[in-house]
Amino acid sequence: LILVLITAAPSVFLAYRIVDKSIFENNAKAFIQQEINDKNTQVITTKYNYSRKGNQIDLLLLGDELSEGRIDSLKKKMPSYHLENTKLNIKQGLNAKNEVDLSQIKASILETVYQRDSTEVNSVKKINLPIPDLRAELSSLYPTLKNYSIDNVTIKHVNSKRKDTVTLAALFFEKAISKEESARLEKWLKSRLRADSLKIVMLN
Repeated sequence: LILVLITAAPSVFLAYRIVDKSIFENNAKAFIQQEINDKNTQVITTKYNYSRKGNQIDLLLLGDELSEGRIDSLKKKMPSYHLENTKLNIKQGLNAKNEVDLSQIKASILETVYQRDSTEVNSVKKINLPIPDLRAELSSLYPTLKNYSIDNVTIKHVNSKRKDTVTLAALFFEKAISKEESARLEKWLKSRLRADSLKIVMLN
C-alpha cells in the first residue's frame, strides 16, 4: 500500500495541478470578457501565468487608457471570479506601445474580423437551408389544407441594424383548425424542417 501511494502521489499531484491551471485560465478568460469590455479599449495580448507562488494575468491594452480608479475597481472584482490570489498586471499607453508590434495588432484585428464573418456565414447557411416538399405529408395529415408556402426569410428591425433569420410558414385551410391541431402542426413542422425559429401564419 505504501509503495502504491508513493507511486501514485506524483500522478495525483500532477493531475491536480493541470485541473487547477485549467480552472484558473477559464476564470481569467471570463473575468476579461465580462469586465474589460470598453468599446474604445482593445486587448492586444493576454498571458496567464500559473504558479504556486501566485497567479498573474498580464494584459496589453491599446486605445483609451483605463484610469487608476477603474483598474482598482477591476482588481476588487477579481475575487468574485475566484481569482483571489491573482495579480493583475495591465500595460497601456506608452508602456503598451513600446512592447506591441504590428503583427500583434494584425492578429487581433483578424481575430475580430474572423469572428464577425463566421457569424455572418452561419446566418447565411441557416437562411439557405433547403425546404423539403411536404405536400404529400401535409395533405395526409390535414385534408382541409388547400395550399401552403414555406420559406426562410430575414426580418430586419426598424430601430436597429439587427437581423433575425426565421422560417415562415403560411398555410391556407378550407376551414379553421382547432388550437390543439395548430399546436401539433407547429411542433411537427419545427421538427420536420429542423427550424430553430419558426413562425406560422394560418388562413382560411
